[in-house]
Amino acid sequence: MSAKPQSIDRTLSQARSFAKRGEIMQAEALYRDVLERFPQNKRAITGLRDLTNDVTEQKKNALKKKAVPISERVDPATASVNRGRRYLAAHRPDRAEAAFAEAVQANPKSAAALSGLSASLRLLGRTQEAIDAARRAIEINPLLGIAHENLGSALVQMEDHPEALLCFAEAMRLNPMYSATYVNTAEALMSLGKYDEALKSLGIALKIKPDSPQIHSQLGTSLNKMGRHDEALESLNEALRLSPRQSAVHNNIGAVLGAMGNRSDACNSFARAVELQKEHAQAHFNLANYKKFSEGDPQIAEMRELLDRPGVSSEDARFFNFALGKAYEDLGEFAESFPYYLEGNRLRKESSGYEFGMDIRLFNRIKSMFPEENPPALTDEAWDGPRPVFVVGMPRSGTSLMEQILASHSSVYGAGELELLARAARRVFFSEEGMTTGRITDEQLRECRDDYRDGIAKLGIESPVFVDKMPLNFRFAGWILSSMPEARIIHMQRDPVATCWSVFKHCFASRGNGYAYDLDDLGRYFGLYRDLMAYWHRLYPGRILDMPYEDLTEHQEEQSRRALEHAELPWEDAVLEFHRTKRSVMTASANQVRKKMYKGSSQAWHKYEQWLDPLKAALGENLT
Repeated sequence: MSAKPQSIDRTLSQARSFAKRGEIMQAEALYRDVLERFPQNKRAITGLRDLTNDVTEQKKNALKKKAVPISERVDPATASVNRGRRYLAAHRPDRAEAAFAEAVQANPKSAAALSGLSASLRLLGRTQEAIDAARRAIEINPLLGIAHENLGSALVQMEDHPEALLCFAEAMRLNPMYSATYVNTAEALMSLGKYDEALKSLGIALKIKPDSPQIHSQLGTSLNKMGRHDEALESLNEALRLSPRQSAVHNNIGAVLGAMGNRSDACNSFARAVELQKEHAQAHFNLANYKKFSEGDPQIAEMRELLDRPGVSSEDARFFNFALGKAYEDLGEFAESFPYYLEGNRLRKESSGYEFGMDIRLFNRIKSMFPEENPPALTDEAWDGPRPVFVVGMPRSGTSLMEQILASHSSVYGAGELELLARAARRVFFSEEGMTTGRITDEQLRECRDDYRDGIAKLGIESPVFVDKMPLNFRFAGWILSSMPEARIIHMQRDPVATCWSVFKHCFASRGNGYAYDLDDLGRYFGLYRDLMAYWHRLYPGRILDMPYEDLTEHQEEQSRRALEHAELPWEDAVLEFHRTKRSVMTASANQVRKKMYKGSSQAWHKYEQWLDPLKAALGENLT
C-alpha cells in the first residue's frame, strides 16, 4: 500500500517539471494518467487546468492564432485516447473502439489506450479481445488501476467471477476511492451467492459517493435478486430522486415490479425507460416481453431503426432481435419473426465461446463420478434446517409452474432458481489442474451437502419446506439423492420440440446455457439430458417423480396431488389457486404463473415448424 502514494507523487512531480519546461504534451499525458486512476485528484485537475492558464504571453498568443484546442496539441495517441473516452461517455462503443485502436496503432505501448480499448470491446460483446487488451495494458503499466478494473469487468462478462474479484481487489489497492470498483465487486459477489459481502461492498461505494444514482440503482438491483423487493424499491426510488430522468433506473424499477407481479406498473416503467433513452436496448426488450404488440405499434419501427444503425453493439443487437422476434410473433407474422430469433441466438452463441463437446465431457464426467455398480450414498448424518424439494428438468419445461403450485402450500417457501448446488458441485468437479477424475468420495459429498446447507441457512427461510427450482440441477440429482436423503425431486417433462423451441426463443441473461443458441446444439443437448435422467432413475429407483407438463395442464388436481404426495406434504386446496399466490417470481415465466392453468402451450411451436428441421433432426429418437 505504501508504494501507491509515492507513485502518484512522482507522477505529479514529473508532470509539473514538464509543464515548467513548456513541454505541454508530456505534462498533459501524465496528469491524465493520474486522473484515469484517481478521477477526483485535485492536484491533477488543477495541473491540467493550469497548462492552459500559466503559459507565457508569447505561447498564449501563438495558441490564439492557431486556435488549436489542447486535445489536439498532444501527441496523436493521447488525442485518440481522449476522443475514445468522449465516445465512451456518449455510449458509442463502436466509435470509441476505433479511436482507441488508432491510439494503440500510434503508440503500442500506451496502457491508457489499451485499457480504453478493452472497455470498448467489452461493451461491443467482444469479450475475449477485451480481456487480451486489458492484460496487455497491465503488462505495460501494472499501476494503472482502470486496466485492472476493465479486466475484471470483462471476466465478469465471461462469468469468471473469482478471477474478476482478484482484479477488482488490485484496482481497489491502486485506487481505494474509485466507487465503481466496489459496485463491480458487488456484482461478482452476487453471482457467487455472497450476498452479505456484496451489500457491504455497495455500502462502501455509497460512503464514497452517497449521492450517486448509479450506486443506489445497483443496490436496488442486488436487493431485487435477493428477493428483498420492498427494500429494492426504496433504493431505486432514491436513485430516481437523485436522477429522475435516468433510463436505467426506470428499467430496474420495472424489473422489481415485474417480479412482484405488478405487470401494469412494470410495463409503464419500461416504457418510461424507453421514452427517456430510445436506444436503451434492454428496456426495449423488457417492454416487448410485458406487452402485446398490435399492428402499427411504433416501437417496432423504432427498434428496427436502432438495430440497423451503424456501430450497434452485439449485446444491444441481441436484445433488439429477441424483442422484434416477440413483436412479430404477437402479430402472427412468423416468417418475419423467426429470422430475428435466429439472429439473436447467433449473436449470443458468438459471444459465449460455447462448443457442444464441453457438455459431452461434463455429462460423461458426472456419470463416472456416480457409477451404476454400488452408487454412493451417505447415511451418517440427517439433514437439519428446512427440507428441500428440487424441481428439475430442461428450462422452459414447467418448473416455474410446479414451484408456484408447491409454494401455494402453507408449509412451503418458493426459493426460486438457486445457484447454490451448481457452485458446490463445481468445486468438486474442478481442481487447479482442471476437471477431476474418479468416483466421488463420501468426503466430497459431505463437502457439497454442507456448502449447500450453509447457503440455504443464509437465506433465512422460516417455512419447514422450500423449493429449489433451478432446472439444470437435473445434472446434480446424484449429489442430491446420495447426500440429502430427506430431499425430494420432481422432474418436469415436456414435449421435446415445444421445450427446445421455447428455450430458443428465450434470451438468457447468464452464460450457463450455451447449448441454447443453436437448434442443432439444442436437440443434441436434449438427448444428453434425457439419457442422464434415465441414468439417475436406474441408480436411485423410485426417488424421482416424473411430472409430464401436458398432464399437469390437462389434469391439474390429479397431478398436483401426486406432486404433494411425493413431497410428503398434506393436501391443501390452495395449490389449485396457485395464480392467486402473492410471491416474487424472478424467472421468464413470472407472467404465466400468475394466470390460471393454460392448456395447449406445447403446440405453439407448430407455427414455426417449417423452420425447425435442424432441431427435429438433432432430436432424432428423443422426439417422442
